[in-house]
Amino acid sequence: GVRTAPATASATVTAPWSPKLDLKKTADHQGVTQLGEQVKYTFIGTNLGNVTANVVTVTDPKPGLSPLDCSPSLPAVLAPGANIICSATYTFQQSDLDAGSIANTATITGQDPAGNPIAPASASEVVSVSANNQLVLEKNADTTTVAKAGDPIHYVLKATNRGNQNLTDVRISDPLAEGAGAALNCTPTNGARLEPGQAMVCQFDYQATQANVDAGFVTNTASASGLPPGTTERVAADDATATVVMPVDPSVTLTKEIDGPTTVSGPGTSGTASR
Repeated sequence: GVRTAPATASATVTAPWSPKLDLKKTADHQGVTQLGEQVKYTFIGTNLGNVTANVVTVTDPKPGLSPLDCSPSLPAVLAPGANIICSATYTFQQSDLDAGSIANTATITGQDPAGNPIAPASASEVVSVSANNQLVLEKNADTTTVAKAGDPIHYVLKATNRGNQNLTDVRISDPLAEGAGAALNCTPTNGARLEPGQAMVCQFDYQATQANVDAGFVTNTASASGLPPGTTERVAADDATATVVMPVDPSVTLTKEIDGPTTVSGPGTSGTASR
């Protein structure tokens, strides 16, 4: 008989492509406190699709951010489920401290096996600032004692920004100068901005009054304040006081004199005394 070759059949099942990328971004710490402090960012990109992702790139446009150090290197090829890990550092500027935080966004991109772009994924991170606003005021006189009314006293007041943010509209006030009509001579000008570490120095001259002499001292208290960024609540320094003493003059004595001769008489006495 005649043999017939067995019949064969084949079928092709096509799995639809589902390319997908994911990105996560973290910072190594929060609460930055000082100028020049560094924050390290970590970026983890993942191929969540079912096809290989080619020409994978991670970017972060933050000005001042260091170049991304990635493994595998950029541009990368990621099989389904594979990761790319990158890191970069950023050094905080004074403008960042004044802003109170920084936020920036990174993006991952790639292509499917046919060279078509895969929808990019993004990740953002906010790094906070721990504000420490502090204004310190000092007041000194060029002498500790004066002898009489009209004696001069030269005062120097110094307000220093000891915090980590700029202070604007920094002002020093002294009621002794104001009461005497003496203008404060300040450098920089009263109401200026002070960066961290900067100081404002004010000076004025005062003449002791008879009321000061009668009281035995001159004492008064000065104050200072400034405005931190992003708020209307002023930061005040602890008040500063200087005291100048007016000691009693030991040269003042009492002398009693008798005019003309004085005759002393009485039992057991006789004669004339005079001064």
